[in-house]
Order: sequence, then structure tokens, then C-alpha cells
Amino acid sequence: MATSGKAHGKALVFKLDNQAGTLTDISAYVKSVDGLPGEVEMGDVTVGGSAGYKYYPGLQKADFSIECVFDDTANSAYDLVKNFMSDTNTRSFEFGPAGNTSGFAKILGECRIKKVSLSAKVTDILTFTVDMSLDNDLTIGTWV
Repeated sequence: MATSGKAHGKALVFKLDNQAGTLTDISAYVKSVDGLPGEVEMGDVTVGGSAGYKYYPGLQKADFSIECVFDDTANSAYDLVKNFMSDTNTRSFEFGPAGNTSGFAKILGECRIKKVSLSAKVTDILTFTVDMSLDNDLTIGTWV
């Protein structure tokens, strides 16, 4: 089985459901992915007589974002998320930080889009950021 070992981010893969529920590869628009795989909330179970704090793992949590190059043509990343305020369902996502070669790391789950933020600077390309929150649990596996 292949593993990526050390890798450059240029091969990242990010897929996100469109509003119809079809997983769509938007990697060609994604500049960065931040915040995955997230964290596990820790409950404080420290009691009298303890020498230090003690914790018990609880729920998974991930607030994450993708930064994308702006392009408003059909089937672009922006086209996929621009109507997020009318979403009533979660969206599936798949993320391969080193690519999608068999055996490479793959993070997947369901999320909700919280915010889409456009950025326009006179001296730079147009970009936008999509902020998402994990909905339910996260799976960390490998591409097959």
C-alpha cells in the first residue's frame, strides 16, 4: 500500500457536494484547506485527591475552511457554494491533503456551510473563503 510520506500541498484533493447531493471535485479552485481533522472536546473529570487535571474525551469538533480562486462560471467552486444560505441538508466532503492515490490519507464527513466570504484586492486575484462546520462524525482513512 502506498503512503505519501512527506508531500507538497500542490496535489491536494477537495470534494464537496453540490446542492443536489452530488460529490464534486473542486480541487482545481482550492488554494488551501485549514482546520481538518479538527479536535475532540475534553470533559474535565478531575476529582478531589487528584495530583493534576484529568480529562475524558467527548465529541468530535471541526470548524474548517477552504480558500478558493474566484470563478463564477458554471460548475466552478463558487457556483457550488454561492446559494449556501438556502441549504437545508448537510454536504458530504472528502479531503486528500497529499492527493487521492490509493493508500494516501483521506478525511471525509458531513458538514454545513456557515459562511462564504469574497475578497477583492486591487493587486491580487479574486478569492473567496468557505467556512464549514463538521456535522456528526469524521472518518480518517485512506483512498482506495
